[in-house]
Amino acid sequence: MKKEKIYLEYDLNSKSERILWSLISTAEGLQKWIADDVDDQGDIMEFTWGELHREHETRVANILKRVKNKLIRLQWEDDADTDFYWQMEIEKSDLTGYYTMKVTDHALPEDLDTLRDIWDNNLEQLHRTSGV
Repeated sequence: MKKEKIYLEYDLNSKSERILWSLISTAEGLQKWIADDVDDQGDIMEFTWGELHREHETRVANILKRVKNKLIRLQWEDDADTDFYWQMEIEKSDLTGYYTMKVTDHALPEDLDTLRDIWDNNLEQLHRTSGV
């Protein structure tokens, strides 16, 4: 079965491009809201959920595109050789001066609601840990 593309948009409580860019593009930033541990290896990032010495899950993502202060596009290793990726893009509102985050991701049709919930939970964690 083919995965479907999903678009999500979240309002952020920040006017700082620099802070938001660090939260979506660095291991330290992503650890605050995406995974328990993130290891940046240049063009590859390794994401771990759970404790390393206990039950945990690790996934590797290749960085397909990085536009400084704008967007990062990643592809899970098991989606290599496909058109499936996930992307986080920050965009400033001309009206308010605040940023929004636009998320693009892919999932099987039966997993779309779960994927939305995962992103909603991730953004709640981002708000709690960083205030944005």
